[in-house]
Parts: sequence; C-alpha cells; structure tokens
Amino acid sequence: MGNSDIFIEKQELPLVCDNHDCSFQLGSGALVEAVKEYGLVMADCGETVYQGTTCPKCKRTIARAFPRDRLLIDPSKFIAAPIPDARQNLVEQVEDRANHIAGASRLGFHWIPAWDEQAITHGELVAHIRRYKQPQRPHYPPVAMIVTEFERRLEQENRLMAVDDSPETYIRRFYPDVPKYRNILTVLAPGRASVNTTINMIHYEGDSDTEQQIRKRAWIDLFDEVWGISVTQTAQERINLAGFGHLQLGDIENEFYRRIRLATEWDVIEECREKLQWVGGWKALVSSIKNHVDEIIQSACVELMSSWQVEERRSELSSWKDHFEKGMALFIDAPMGLGKSHSIIDALTEKKQLSAVIFMPTNLLCEEMALHLKVRIAIKLGIPWIEYKDKVKDRNFRVEDVYYADGINEDECPHFGAIVKRYRANWAVKGDFCSECVNTQTCRFRSHDKFIRRARIVVTTHKQYDRFYGNRDLQKRLIYGNDGNQHEIDRNLFIIDEDLLMTNCYQPIQLTFEEIAKTCSVIIDFLDEEDGDDKDEMVSLIECLIGKINLCQETSIIPPLVPKFKFSKYLKESWGENIPTIHDLSPDRFDGQDFVGNHLEVIENAIRKGLSVQRYPQAKGGLDSAGGTVKSVFLPNPKEYNLQRMPPHVFFDGTLLDKRLIEHKLRNVKMRTIRYDLKKVRTYKIWQNEYTDFPKYRLRNDMPKIESILDEIFLKRGAEENYFIICSKGLRQYVDQYIKEKYAGFQIVTEHYRNLRGKNSAKHCNVCIVLGSFIPSDAVEIAAGIDFIQEILHKEKYPIKTKDTVWSFQTNKFVRRYKEKYGVVQVFANALRQTEHRQALARTRYIYHDVDFYIFSKDRVADYEPFFRGAKVTPCRADLFKPMPRYKHPDCNKESVKNAAMEWLETHDTVTATEIYNEYGIRRQTVGKFLYSLCVKGILTRIGKTKYGLP
Repeated sequence: MGNSDIFIEKQELPLVCDNHDCSFQLGSGALVEAVKEYGLVMADCGETVYQGTTCPKCKRTIARAFPRDRLLIDPSKFIAAPIPDARQNLVEQVEDRANHIAGASRLGFHWIPAWDEQAITHGELVAHIRRYKQPQRPHYPPVAMIVTEFERRLEQENRLMAVDDSPETYIRRFYPDVPKYRNILTVLAPGRASVNTTINMIHYEGDSDTEQQIRKRAWIDLFDEVWGISVTQTAQERINLAGFGHLQLGDIENEFYRRIRLATEWDVIEECREKLQWVGGWKALVSSIKNHVDEIIQSACVELMSSWQVEERRSELSSWKDHFEKGMALFIDAPMGLGKSHSIIDALTEKKQLSAVIFMPTNLLCEEMALHLKVRIAIKLGIPWIEYKDKVKDRNFRVEDVYYADGINEDECPHFGAIVKRYRANWAVKGDFCSECVNTQTCRFRSHDKFIRRARIVVTTHKQYDRFYGNRDLQKRLIYGNDGNQHEIDRNLFIIDEDLLMTNCYQPIQLTFEEIAKTCSVIIDFLDEEDGDDKDEMVSLIECLIGKINLCQETSIIPPLVPKFKFSKYLKESWGENIPTIHDLSPDRFDGQDFVGNHLEVIENAIRKGLSVQRYPQAKGGLDSAGGTVKSVFLPNPKEYNLQRMPPHVFFDGTLLDKRLIEHKLRNVKMRTIRYDLKKVRTYKIWQNEYTDFPKYRLRNDMPKIESILDEIFLKRGAEENYFIICSKGLRQYVDQYIKEKYAGFQIVTEHYRNLRGKNSAKHCNVCIVLGSFIPSDAVEIAAGIDFIQEILHKEKYPIKTKDTVWSFQTNKFVRRYKEKYGVVQVFANALRQTEHRQALARTRYIYHDVDFYIFSKDRVADYEPFFRGAKVTPCRADLFKPMPRYKHPDCNKESVKNAAMEWLETHDTVTATEIYNEYGIRRQTVGKFLYSLCVKGILTRIGKTKYGLP
C-alpha cells in the first residue's frame, strides 16, 4: 500500500506531537508510515471527529479534532480493529447498522463482520440484543463517544504511556484495508455469531462453515505474505518429494489450517486481542508466525502423510478376509496400533456367512470386542440405538451372533481358589468340584458349550485356545437349515489377536524345587500302581532328574537324560483317566507361566530334552527382599499344535516371531504372511541411557536416581503433558507411590511389563518414560530355546554352568551375549525382551502422533523398533549411569577379535580397534595387531589408516 493510497488533507499538516519534550512533526510521508505501523486513532464525536496516530518518536498518542466534512485522513480505506469480546463486538456493529438504516451518516470505514449474515439476520440480532443487552465494558474503546469522554480517554492513555511502554489503549485503532491488515484483523477477530437452532439462541463460537472458510483463507494468505512464498505449495513440494504426490492441494490447505489452529493457541494471540492490537500489536503476531511457519509446514506435511498412509494401510488391512483358505495359517504382520482389531470387526460384520472364534490376550479386550461386534451387528440390522443401548452390555444380548466365553472367576465360582490350586498343582489333586457344587444347575460356565455351538462369533481368551483345539465339537457350529433341522458345520476360521505361540508354546514352565519334587513324587506314586516291566527304569530316570536338579549350586542346564525317552501310550491313557474333570472351566485370571498343563507330558519332555535350573542368592539391595537363595526350575514347554484338521487360522501380531520359531510349533499347515509397512514420516525425539536396566537386586540403591530422573523430566516438560511410564512390576508400586505424593496433579499413566497386551490407556500420551528393561533370567531364555540346541546338549553328560560357558558379559554394559554355538538362544533372548519393549512403546500409539521417549535400558531402541532405525538417539544422564570400567576380555585371542569384528560389521560398514575396545573391552593394541593379521589373510580389507571392512 503506497502513500497515495491513503488520502490525506495536506493543508492540515504537519501533525505535531503535543509532548513538549518531543514536538515531533509528522508530514505526509511520516504520517502514512506511522498509520501503517501503529494504526489510525479515530473517535466519532458527532460534528467533530478526532483523528491521529502514535508518535513514532515518543510513542505518545496524537489526536486532533477535525470537522466531519474535512477530515485529516479518509476513513473509507480503513478497517476498525474488532473488539475482542464477541458479544460487545456484535452489539457495536448491530447498533452501527441500525443507525445507518435510520439515516445517520457514518464515517465510511469497514468492519470485520461480527455475525454470519447467511445464518442470522440483522433483525433477529436487534431483537436478541434488546432482550439480553448488557452494559458495555469500559475497557474496550468504542468508535462513538462524546468529546469529554474522548479527552478523558486520551489523557488516561498518555498518562499510562509515561510509566509503561505497553499500556492498555482507550481509543480505537483503525488499519489500512489491504490484504495484510484485513487478514490480521480477521484472524484476531472473535468468532462470528450465528443461531443455535437447538435452543434458539445466538452463539459466538464462529464454527459455521462460512466462518471456517473465511478464517482458513485469511490464515493461509497471512502465512504466505509473512513467509514470502505459498506455504501450501511449499508443503505440496515436500510431500511430493516424500512420495505422496497423490495428495490434493485442497487436502493440504485443510490440514494446514487445522495445524494453524493447533499451533496458534499461543499466548500471543490473546495478548494481541486484549492489549496490543490497537497499537500495532499485530507485529507480535507476525513475529510469532515467522517463528512457527516452518514448524507448521513440517507438522502439516507429517500429519497429512501419516494420516493418508495409515488410512490406506487400514483399507488394505481389511482385505485379509479374502486371503485365508482351508489348511492355512495366515499371518498379518502390521505395525501395532494400525487397527487390526477394527479390521476383524469389519470383516465379521460385513460377511454374515463367516463363523469365527476370536482369541484375545485379556478379558478386558474380549469384553470390548464382544461389545463392538454386537453394536455393529445391531446397526447393520437397523435396530434403533434406543432399543439396545441398555442391553448391549448384557452377556445375553444377541448371543446367537456374538458369545463371550470367559473362564471361571473368583466372584462367580465358589471353588475358584481350589480349582486354581489344582491347576497349579498340575492336576495332582483328584476329585471333581463341580459335581458337588451347589451352583451346578445354574452355573453360567457349565452352559458355555451350549451357547458356543449356537453362536456365529465366539470371543474368548488365549488361555481358552487349548480347550477349542482339543474339542472337535467346539470347532463346529449348529445351525438350522432350510429343512427346519439342525445341522453341524465347520467354523470358517480361528482368529488370534496378538502373540499366542510365545506364551502358549515357548513360555517355560516354572516350578520351585519343592513343587517339581512333589510333581515327580505324584508321578512315581502313579507308576507304582501301574503294571509294566520298565516302570523301575522310569522311576529311576525321574529320581535321577530330581537328583541332578538338587545338585545344581549355580544356574545350570541339565542335558537330556534319555533323548528318545517316552512314556508308553498305555501309561498316558491311564494317566488321562486319573486326571480329574472340571468341564474345561479354565481360569483366565492368572499369569501364563502358572498354567502348567499335562503333568506327565512335561516331565517326559524334560527327560528327553533337558531343562534349566536357576539358582542365585537374593541380594538384600532389592526393594522388598530379605536375602536368601532362590532356586527355580524351568522346564521346556512341550506344547505344539497340529492344524491339519483345524479351521483356518489368522494370526494378527505386530511383533511377529522368527519364521523358524513359528514352523517349529505349528504342524501340517500351509503358512502365508501378509506384511503391511508404513513409511517413516514422523521425527521422534529419543533420549536413551544404555548403561542400566534397573535390575531388581539394585532397586533400593537406584530409587534416588529414579526419583531424580522423574523430577528432571516432569519439571522440564510441565503438568500440561501426558506421560506414560513403563517399568518392572516390582518397581511400579514405588513409582506409583512417588507420583501420588509429589505429582498428583500431573497426567501420568503407569504400567509394568507383562501387563501390556491390548492396553489403550496410554494412547494419548506424548511423553514415554521407560525405566529399565524386561529382564528374563538366563534360565528362562535357555528353557525357551532348548529345542534348538539339542545336538549340543546330547554331547554333554553333566549339568552345564551357564555363566561363562553358555554366555558371558561381552560388553562394558554387562549384557548377556550367548556363545556362538548357543546363538539360537540369543534369538529367544531378544524375542522375549524386545517384543515386550516394542509392546511398551506402542502403547503410546506413536504412529498417530509425535511422542518423545526417555529410555533407560541396555537394549538400543533403534535395534528392535523399525520405526526408530536411523533416528537420532541422544545419550542422557551419564552422570547417574556410566559405562562399566573397561576390563580385559577373558578370551583375548585372534578368534575373539575376529568374532567381535564380524559381529560389529553386521550393523556397520567399517570397524576400528577403538570401536572393538569400547564395545567388547578387548585391549586396543591387541585388537590392532589381530585386525592387521586378518587383513593379511584376506578376511578383512583395510580402509584408510585405522578402519577395516569386509572385502
């Protein structure tokens, strides 16, 4: 806007500052610049109109009276700065319109409209204001006032200016009606009024479609002017460069406006509205925009790309229902949080001919799944919400469509404790509780089978899978045919949400020494009652097994006693007859490791394949320990599933197991995996300390450090963030107590490892704090992978001490690394730890929004979470947790250097002696000598002076 665009009555110039210490004179050019900078001061006092501006030198407000027919500046090219209070802004403009309609002359300036003329008429507004008119707040300067009021306001404004550079203004400002200022005032104006038809009242939210389009355009044009280029085109170029060229400009503008609305909830907006906008406060807004433009463009691009690909993958994910077939196990490998459960609901409600059993990890997830299925089916059938809203949570609502078959619980089953104890005792207690129970005739659990057979969809927990696997009747459904008779048909599929194989087939069976001694005693008593020439030999093997376990003074592996050992078919059948029946009423509500399974089969498997014994002194440094010795026995899980005659299986899992682990436990079935990947479009902030796992035995000493960590994060991030804390079960109770005492007003979700599956309580959290790792013992890792090291164990005759024989601490972080010949156990070790860590991080649903991670764990997050590979990870709190002192490697020879170098080169392009020293603790000079010899032999090649790589 040039000087010529503002009409000035030059004979009235110069405009002189009336501050005697200043007396600055504003000629034509200086006046135009001052008006563009600070706005035009104007007050309508009838025959006299005051006009002026702010003195550029002393910032005093200058105003002179002019006749109405010969003003200093033509107001027709100016916009009145709107009043921040929506109601007062509306009242002022309605009254101005009414005066104009009545014939009163006006000054000709423009308004940023205070109401949506398409939604409400002027007459409706007048009637509303007359009914509910409130006195105008004197804080907001009006356009029209009497001369004495104007003089009082001018004197008050200038008096305050003498003591405060940013005073409250008492005289109205007007700005040139050009795109820049119109956009600024549009975004600063309160929402336009419209009619709430529900209550027949005016509301001021400014949420009409017209208003949103106007504001969107104003914000985008304002950003374009400040940025100097089109922000939406800039965003489109970045999106195209990232491979998302199909996104339309309209979509980009809508998302950009949404991000602006989120980002412009800055304090500066309210500050501009309430205090500064009349005296050039828009500069603060423009300055803030300059600081946020690139941030908003980037966040808009990320949000657009992320949302688009998530929706695209979700759409693809729902097509799984077209890919399963008889004799198949279909694995759906998709990022956690993508919507696997929703795709199950979509498939089963769209295809009414599908009959399925859905297995989920927890009771809560089962209840949610059953509820959502029933609601979707009711909607599909056109049942009005009012008819089923009070019934949908009832178990008996539409049981012919969806039936939730849960296990027994302590509230409904009077014998729950005794039955759980029986399960824990490996079926060692005979007798049948149900036959003598007073609730036998009305027991809900005993009627499960009847409803399961009749329901099209059954929802149940992972713990009930064995029941459906072993009961052919439950794999079928009863329906009534067109002939009016009941028919039996095979179910179309079994759906397993989250991992089942690791918990059901690989999770070792944990018993104390006393429990396994009792277990073996029951089997020996059983054998004594049976006939057979080889029973003495079997008893001897069982006693030998107990003896070897008892002799273990350190954590050890007991190799197979007789690799081909089997109990006879006759004995197993006889044992089965002695197992007491409880009508398949499996409890759901206790840890997976507590459910042992068939007593005889487990011991047979241990004799054939070996087992591991964990023995260690329980240190007094733990939070709740008092010392003593712990001795646990971990027996390999013998369970596997033959799916040859089973319905097709569909496995949904975002932490899919290694293929060889799956094939080892699923037999006679064709396998297929469908993978759904997401591009990494978000930039995650990650801080990690790799030198602590917060082991249980150190928790008492580590608690002050943990408190220091939490204090630092909470004080830095503040109470407005949403926090998620994951830690061990033992640590959680102390963290919960500390938070309760010191940070009760913060929004914090806490969880512990092994209690994460399907939890959604942290999905809105944007700060994730990981306090330690999930740390299974070496005995657990070895027992889980014992099937895969049989060739090694068959050659061993005595218990094998695990530390330094099977594994050793090979790095300065003291992380277990298994020897090369036991390398497959490392696969299980990584799977047990890292899948639990991935589950923990995924609870934040980081694919949908930005999350900052503070991780205290020895497992590098970039090594196990695909989304974080390549992400910048910043070390943190080295003052609390430092690398362990360097130590001489126990096997300091050419082979150890070679193994270390090859391991390092699996994830890096080059290796140096310093890197091996830092990571493996082997002396630098020794490494340098052996690396050179490996280079001479052609195993490595030299790159520069100190680096080596593969040829």
